[in-house]
Amino acid sequence: MQLTRNATRKSKRRPFYLIAAPMLWCLSSSAAHALDAVSLFVNQCLEYNDNFSADFSDATTLERQTLGLQNLNDRVQYYRQFQLSSDDQEWLLQCQLAVATTTTKLLHAPELTTLIEQLATSSQPQQRALAARYRYFQQQQFNDADKIRLTTAQTAIKQRLSSSSFQLDFGSCALGSPADEAQPFDQSIARYLMAQPDEDCRYKVWSAFQTRAVDTVKADLATLTDIRDELAQAQGFHNYAELQFQHTLIGNANNTKAFLQAMQQSVVVTPWNIGQQLRTAAKTPFAQLSQAAYLQQLTAALATLGVRLETINHEWLRLWHQQRLLGDVMLTSGKPMALLLRRSVVGHQTGISYLSLPADFSRPAQVKRANNAMAEMLATMAASGRYSLLNEFAAESDTQYLAQDWLAHYLDQQLAVNYAANSREALFQQYQQQFERINALAALKFYTEDRSINLSHEFAASFGRDWPQAALLPFTFPGIADAGPLYFSHLLQQQLSSELMQHTQNCDAALLFNRIVVNEQQQDVAQLLQQIWPEGMAGFIAQLADEPSANTDNADSHQAVCPLTAK
Repeated sequence: MQLTRNATRKSKRRPFYLIAAPMLWCLSSSAAHALDAVSLFVNQCLEYNDNFSADFSDATTLERQTLGLQNLNDRVQYYRQFQLSSDDQEWLLQCQLAVATTTTKLLHAPELTTLIEQLATSSQPQQRALAARYRYFQQQQFNDADKIRLTTAQTAIKQRLSSSSFQLDFGSCALGSPADEAQPFDQSIARYLMAQPDEDCRYKVWSAFQTRAVDTVKADLATLTDIRDELAQAQGFHNYAELQFQHTLIGNANNTKAFLQAMQQSVVVTPWNIGQQLRTAAKTPFAQLSQAAYLQQLTAALATLGVRLETINHEWLRLWHQQRLLGDVMLTSGKPMALLLRRSVVGHQTGISYLSLPADFSRPAQVKRANNAMAEMLATMAASGRYSLLNEFAAESDTQYLAQDWLAHYLDQQLAVNYAANSREALFQQYQQQFERINALAALKFYTEDRSINLSHEFAASFGRDWPQAALLPFTFPGIADAGPLYFSHLLQQQLSSELMQHTQNCDAALLFNRIVVNEQQQDVAQLLQQIWPEGMAGFIAQLADEPSANTDNADSHQAVCPLTAK
C-alpha cells in the first residue's frame, strides 16, 4: 500500500512511501550499469520484506529497521526516472507491492500504537513529532479492497486524461484541406493552437480537448470520492475534505477559498490564445552561462547559508552544513534536475543525490530550474530529523515543500535571475499560475460541494473571457484524483515562500536556513507565520488580498528589523 501526502506538486513530485527495503549500492556514472542491477535489486527487496520483523522496543531501534526499507524506496523512485523495459517495470512493481504489505502490517501492529502513545508524551520534540506522523498514516489507512478500487480509479483517470485521442469534426478548422468527417486528433494540442490562425477554431479545438474524457472521468471520480468519504465518515468527519484539512496549515476550506480568490490576477489572455501571445512576446535577455560559472555562483550563494559545496572531482560534489556532512552528489550534464538516491538522517546516514545541469545555460528558465533542483536536493539533505519520517513528511500536508520553495527563491535572488516585465517567460508564469488557481478552485468545489464557488466567474476574472463549460473543469485534470481537495497546496507554498522572502530581507540568511530548512526543534510553520503575521494564516491571506499583485513587492509590508529576532 502506498502512503502519500495528498498535497502533491505539479509535474515533478514523486510518490512517497512510508518504508521500503534495503538498498543495493551499485553507483555508476553510466545509467546502463545502474539499470542492469534492477532484477538483483528487486530480489533483495523481496527477500528483505519476507524476513522483515519490526522491533517496537524504542523509536531508535524501529528507525534502524525502517530506514533500510526507506532507502530502497528512494532507489526505486530513482530507477523509475529511466526508460525501463516492461520486465524491469514489472520487477519494480513487485517490490512496491511487497513494501505495501510490510507497511500495512507495521501500521496495524498493536505494538506501534503503544509506542506512539509513549512517544507522544516524550520530552524530546522530535519524538513527539514522530508520534504525530505515525498517527497521521494510521488515520489514512484503507482496507485491501478499497485500496485496489482507489488505485484502479486513480490510474484510469490519469490514463484517460493523458491520452490526446478524441474525435473532432474539424470542418473548416482542419489545418490544410478542410475535412468533411470527424477525424481523430493525433497531434499536440499546443502545436495546433500555435499553428491555427483562426481564433474560433482554436476555441473549438481547445474546448473539445478539455472535455474529451468528462463522462468517464466523472464515473471514476465518483468511485474515488465514495471510498474516501467512507474512510472519513468512519472517523467522525463529514467528508474526505474535512479529514484532509485537519492536517493542514491553512486549516479549512473557507480559508482555502479566500486564499485562492486573493491570488486572482487578470491575465487577459485565454487558454486558447496563450500560444499566439507567447509567440509575439519578447524573451528575457540573458547572457550565456557555463556550468562551471553557475557552480561558482552557487557555491558563493550557499556560503551565506552556512553551506559548503565542495568539489571532489568532475563527477562528484559534497555538501556540508557547518561541521555536518550532508552527503555526496553525482554531477552530470543534461537538463536541470535532481534525483534522490538516499536521504540524510542525522545519526544514521548521510545522503546521496544525482544532479544534472546543462553544460551551458542559454535561458533564465534553465537557471531557475537548476536552482529548483539544487533546492530540492539541499532541503532533503539538510533536514535535521533523527527519524526518516520527519525528513520526508512535513507536519502539515500543505507545507511539504515550503523549505524547498523558500530555498529556490533565495537562490534566484542571490543569482539575480528574474524574468523581465511583460516578457514571454513572465507572461507564461502568470498564465500558468492563474490556470492552476482555477484548477485548485475546481478541486475544492468538487470535494466540498461549495456552491458559492462560481467557476465561470473565476475563469472570466482571470482570462478576460467566459468559458460556458467551466463547470466541467473538475473532470479535466488528473491532479484532482491524487491531491484531491489539497490541490491548492503547491500554490500556497509558492506564495508563502515568496512572501517569507519579502518579509525577512533584514534577517540573517543562515538564521533563516536553520529555522526553515534545518528546523532541529521541529517547530511548526504556524509559529513562523505568527512571528510575521500575528493573526497567522488569516493575516497572511488578508495581506495577499490587499496587495495589487501577488507578484509585486509591497515595501510597506517589509519589516524594518528581522521579525524572527524582534522582541
